[in-house]
Amino acid sequence: MHELIVIGGGPGGCAAALRAAQGGLSVALFEPRQVGGTCLNRGCVPTKALLHGAGPGCDWPALAAEVERVVSTLRAGQEKQLRAAGVELIPYRAVVTGPHTVEAGGGDPACPFVLSTIHASKGLEYDRVFLIDAVDGIFPSVNPRKGNDLSDEERAALEEERRLFYVGATRARRQLVLLTCDNRFGEPSPPASFVGQFLGTPEWASQRPRTPGKAPAEPDAAAVAAWEKDYLPGTAVVHRAFGPGMVVSRSGAVAVIAFDEVGTKKVELTACLRKRLLRLASAPGF
Repeated sequence: MHELIVIGGGPGGCAAALRAAQGGLSVALFEPRQVGGTCLNRGCVPTKALLHGAGPGCDWPALAAEVERVVSTLRAGQEKQLRAAGVELIPYRAVVTGPHTVEAGGGDPACPFVLSTIHASKGLEYDRVFLIDAVDGIFPSVNPRKGNDLSDEERAALEEERRLFYVGATRARRQLVLLTCDNRFGEPSPPASFVGQFLGTPEWASQRPRTPGKAPAEPDAAAVAAWEKDYLPGTAVVHRAFGPGMVVSRSGAVAVIAFDEVGTKKVELTACLRKRLLRLASAPGF
């Protein structure tokens, strides 16, 4: 029995499994191919290694062997780090068999759905596709409502996520379903700006009026540093996703918080405050 099952051992899956295990959860990671995913094994890393070693008069067999050595070393290091944190690596495809059960297997043709990242779905098509949490600030992670305040790096990231949204949306042959919640702890959760750009105004199942809310600008580093000083042990707080809780301990920017509903978790204050995910219980809403 595990408290968290992570499906897919790419950069995101490995990071999620590692952080969860370091936070005290019992974690299993399903990856039927190679830990590290496309980026480490077949994409970014080997490509950069090839570019670094290529040139006139290059010994291609020797370069290919060196690329494989680099990739294998990094993959082994990642597996060792995960195992050291207590993550169980399961080298099979994950099959969701119930609301709270996941089994290892090669895949059942009768399985009614497939869980996939957008990267992994390139070139594939399905009759119906569910795209989850296409919301500004989540997907895309860069909030386009900042407009001219976006940095060059944020603009590049936004364009990459715009391309990924298009890939995900066009995997559907017959029906595309956008899944998200109407609000998060009282805050409106309008669809991502990508939705309107590519799809127009979608037909929402919810009959409640949806009023697009303007996302607040991210605070600067000085403001975040000043806020962090208030989050001392014994302080009552509210997290957007985890709800109310109390700071138990603090080490630098990492706080251990006992939440009323989801138990004790480690959070990084700087990131939470910058994204306005955490506030003092005595403060007004997010």
